[in-house]
Amino acid sequence: MARAKPEYRNPRVVAIDRYRLTVLGLLSLAMFDAQAQPDSGGDASRPFIISPSVTVNETLTDNANLTATDRRADLVTQVSPSLQVRSAAGWAQGFLNYSLVGLNYARSTSADAIQQSLESAVQTQLLDHHLFIDGNASISRQNISAFGTQTPDAALHTDNQTQVASLSVTPYLQGILAGNVAYRLGGDYSITHSSSGAIGNSTNSGGSAHLGTAQTTARIGWGLDVSDEKTDFSEGRATTTKSAVGSLIFSPDGELQLTLRGGREGTDVESLNLKYDTTYGASVRWKPSDRTTLLLEDDKRYFGDAYTFSFQHRTAHTVWMIGDSRQVTNNASAASQGQLMTAFDLIYMQLASKYPDPVTRASQTLLELQALGLNPLVVVPTGFLTDAVSLQRTLSFSVGYIGLRTNILLSAQQSDTSRLDPLSTASDSLSDGSSVRQRTASLSASHRLTELSSLNLTLSDSRTLDRDSGAHVELRTATVNWITQLGLRTHFSLGARRSIAIGDSPYTEWALLATLNLQI
Repeated sequence: MARAKPEYRNPRVVAIDRYRLTVLGLLSLAMFDAQAQPDSGGDASRPFIISPSVTVNETLTDNANLTATDRRADLVTQVSPSLQVRSAAGWAQGFLNYSLVGLNYARSTSADAIQQSLESAVQTQLLDHHLFIDGNASISRQNISAFGTQTPDAALHTDNQTQVASLSVTPYLQGILAGNVAYRLGGDYSITHSSSGAIGNSTNSGGSAHLGTAQTTARIGWGLDVSDEKTDFSEGRATTTKSAVGSLIFSPDGELQLTLRGGREGTDVESLNLKYDTTYGASVRWKPSDRTTLLLEDDKRYFGDAYTFSFQHRTAHTVWMIGDSRQVTNNASAASQGQLMTAFDLIYMQLASKYPDPVTRASQTLLELQALGLNPLVVVPTGFLTDAVSLQRTLSFSVGYIGLRTNILLSAQQSDTSRLDPLSTASDSLSDGSSVRQRTASLSASHRLTELSSLNLTLSDSRTLDRDSGAHVELRTATVNWITQLGLRTHFSLGARRSIAIGDSPYTEWALLATLNLQI
């Protein structure tokens, strides 16, 4: 990483992103030259692991339609063959989790469906230490409208759900010139596709270049960054944003880093033609230890202030996170990606010291979740889809505790989303100048009863409000389940769920849950 632009993530570190994965990574892993071995279920440090599994879920619900007027009890069966691939060595590194879900309703076969879940992040190194390709891809269920029926379980059918697939590919070339100047040339391409067809389809493409000080020990550094990005919504319009920014970096010691930025930015998001303005800003990064990080960023951009505040701290048994940001969102599913901190995030951060490599750490996190009987691919749909460039302000707080037998995670978040492109005629939850506020809170606890069994409890509350029209929906959910290990590769769980929806799409639901997971 060049000293002159520390805000860029290290391109050689695989990003752990729950919402995007790479199809290119799938091909890379398929061609990987290491010997694939079955996963014995306990060692994430092995360089290459393939772990297939099959999960059967039974849900007995008293309200399969999730309505107040047409309640119908039903038994929903899910059969989910899954594949986990983890690579921590060689020219392709990353992880892949894929699941094919077959749904069968005992009383309403018209709702039977095939769903997919995908989560992965892969990096390929094509030229030693110089040419890389990062890729992300994802497949998940998401809400179409912010004010449609909210569901506690992606297996329960509503007209407000759709399958969304995302793909992102980022090739880049980096190196050192004259022993002191770092360069990075890169391109990026991402696409989001919604099965609904009418909303949630977008494409992003562009390129960037960076020059800057290469010495990481220098107290004073410089950088120059140029970028060109195009965003195209299928039901909206295409927009372009260009920028050229210079930066000065001052690092008095190894803990504190100060950055000043300034340049020009041009965009047609708020007009028919490109309009150029001066952009400037500053950032402060403080990292007194591997356990504590503080980041403050503030930039004046075409839409006003863009800022990020982030504080992370972890102790031997706790993780603390506080965040506040105001940024542009320019893909169709961005409003669905501001989710609460999850058990994956909690364990992933806590394992940072033991597993500094992000790929190995992600693999070990998946093993820990498996031991707790938790499926990282099961994500309840949140947020909503958009069809225009938007502005989002997000406040978040999370604290987690990891003990010898007990894990506790408390998360809360508030987001305000509004349309930034006044010329778009697309119809979505932000049409007509609407501003959508979402508040979510979650408390989850897991206690290991014995070496083979544990008890999990999750309480959540999600509220969505149109600040202009007053439209609102709210979903409260409580879930408890008991998990036990029947064999070396077999887990079984029993549970119950209570859901209460309030507002424009009200309903109540009771459900009994049973799950059998077999690692093949």
